[in-house]
Amino acid sequence: MEQMAEPPGLVELTGFWLQMANKHLMHKVRRHLEAEGMTLRYFYALTAVAKQPGMSQQELSSHLGVDPTMMVAVVDDMEARGHVARSRSTKDRRRYVLTITASGQAEYSRQLDGMRQVEEEFFAPLRPSERASLGAALRVLAATPSSEAPPCDDDSHDQPRSR
Repeated sequence: MEQMAEPPGLVELTGFWLQMANKHLMHKVRRHLEAEGMTLRYFYALTAVAKQPGMSQQELSSHLGVDPTMMVAVVDDMEARGHVARSRSTKDRRRYVLTITASGQAEYSRQLDGMRQVEEEFFAPLRPSERASLGAALRVLAATPSSEAPPCDDDSHDQPRSR
């Protein structure tokens, strides 16, 4: 990776470096997923359904911080690919619940392995203890409520695509 020149006036801002690191990681992640015919939003949704089967589309939308109308398109794509099944809730017929299919579980496992490889390569310059500390610090920051936090819907270019 090409070494970035340190921008004057920004070197002391931790947030700048966090943003730069995230930019590089997301580039690698998106490149990996695009090669697989998948988007980051799709992977996140597939992960959530794999880990919490039976969640509603509304819960998935809320969980991922994605606009409900955008989530419908993602779920439509997941269902069309045979990765999830959408059915009426037995408790509330107005709700649809999502369950992962065998094909979806296999795809999730395959993509998770790929994502782990991307992360291993990206975080390779860090010692294991540094990586663990970074992860712990980021979880604290991400869990800190902020009334100004926007939804995680800023990747409008990350629209679902068919394979």
